[in-house]
Amino acid sequence: MIHKHSSELRALNTILPTDCVPRDTFQNIQARAHTENSPRAQVELGDIFMYGLKGQERDASTAAYLYQKAATAGLPEAQTQMGMIMYQNISNAIAPGNPDAQSLTRPLPVERCQADAKLTSYLQYLWVYLNDAASQGYISYFAVTQTRNANIVNSGGSYEVPEILQTAFDKIGEEANQIFLEKAGEVNPLACFSKECPVLVENESMLKLCSKCRVAKYCSKTCQVQSWKAGHKLECLAPL
Repeated sequence: MIHKHSSELRALNTILPTDCVPRDTFQNIQARAHTENSPRAQVELGDIFMYGLKGQERDASTAAYLYQKAATAGLPEAQTQMGMIMYQNISNAIAPGNPDAQSLTRPLPVERCQADAKLTSYLQYLWVYLNDAASQGYISYFAVTQTRNANIVNSGGSYEVPEILQTAFDKIGEEANQIFLEKAGEVNPLACFSKECPVLVENESMLKLCSKCRVAKYCSKTCQVQSWKAGHKLECLAPL
């Protein structure tokens, strides 16, 4: 199963959807995170500081510290979050202020990373965190996207995927294909892929395929744009 941590439902450092906001009080979450040393509470507290929730100021450094504690304790959601932070660190170092750093889907400039010791370290940690999560059966959309990107770059001969991670890569690739098969099977063949659209067309040929994933189908360009903004951009991958 491919999992979504709350941070994958939108770009980093933006607004957290209402259904992802921690429900407990800040004081209770803080107590569980620090006094009880609960990894899950540490992730919730990290979200609070990352997104400025429950009356707290945004503090990315504190959030990263909390995510890292939970990741070290073995919580795969936190390991995935740390992988995303490594990705953002690389993107921001290469192009400060570039909104692409928030997308979590862009291929990393591997050759540029390999030429810089700090970026190489970020890249190595990114794969270590994603591999740790995958080893527990936790496959994220972010991991699927980055695995696909790495394998595409590798096919050009410029980046050799570390052997120790290949098993996890293969597993992620299998999961990526499976999720598309499942999604294709769940959708009414006459329905627009946009969750906000009630349209059922008379003939399947009236729906236009997403040119990238070749799974999502839309009745109009408007629906395609709405679906992309609502989250399809985080799961839209060309078939492996």
